[in-house]
Amino acid sequence: MKLSIKNSVLVLFIWASYQTVYACSPAPGEQASSIAEKVENAEYVFSGTVIQVNEDAVVVSVHQYFKDEGPSEVNVSGFNTHSCSDFLSAGQTAVFFAEGDILSTLTAVYDGAFGSVRSPSISVFKELSATKECMASFENGVLSLPCVAIPDLQQTFNAELAFQNNAFELTAAEAKTSIVSKQKKAPVDHVEVQILESFPVQVNVVASGSFPNGCGRLDQTMVDFNDSVFSVFIGMKTVGEICTLAFVPFSTTVSLPVAGLKAGEYQVIVNDVSTRFNLEMDN
Repeated sequence: MKLSIKNSVLVLFIWASYQTVYACSPAPGEQASSIAEKVENAEYVFSGTVIQVNEDAVVVSVHQYFKDEGPSEVNVSGFNTHSCSDFLSAGQTAVFFAEGDILSTLTAVYDGAFGSVRSPSISVFKELSATKECMASFENGVLSLPCVAIPDLQQTFNAELAFQNNAFELTAAEAKTSIVSKQKKAPVDHVEVQILESFPVQVNVVASGSFPNGCGRLDQTMVDFNDSVFSVFIGMKTVGEICTLAFVPFSTTVSLPVAGLKAGEYQVIVNDVSTRFNLEMDN
């Protein structure tokens, strides 16, 4: 059997397309790397908000470094180039894993088809804390817990418990890392879910609203997931003393941790605004 040049080109195109899709898809049974593995494979680990997008690189305003140290703003490349890469937008908050020259441009460290960033959820912060010498120790009758996560307060605490009368009693506790402090909720009045054409599927939530005056600013964002419900907290802060009285619109994008989820309907609650979306297939 002979193939024409036209048919050969078609076969080659189909083969190349298959290879591209396969390269972007996790192998059967493949799992995303644990946070500990991602920390080990990256030079720098930090949480922050994208403040500028430049072709394949983004400028990130850093909230907190978890591995190594650096400036308050960094450039990270390796985004928004093809269907295999993470697509980030201005206002999006994430935990970044990167390597390279932090004073010039870092490069995102990818976890195969599972992407390079992680959403700033309580579970992710707990795993990050576990990589930072957070093992408990018992000495001289005192149990020291360097990292105690309290989801309702969305903070991590240091704690000491003394063994007295055959029971442990709390003797000291202090806030260690404030993930979302006692912030005011940003006045969100509209929420839109964006499902990106990629595999695994990436899902963003675009939240918008208006500050009551010119001194309002967005603060930290936290995402938690439990029983098919994504709870997104977007905080706000006041900057300055003299404020214009006009309403000031805002918009921010939050990435949801949807890798590994089953097909089905999911609810998203952003501050006090709720919406739903469907995953048509297992992710």
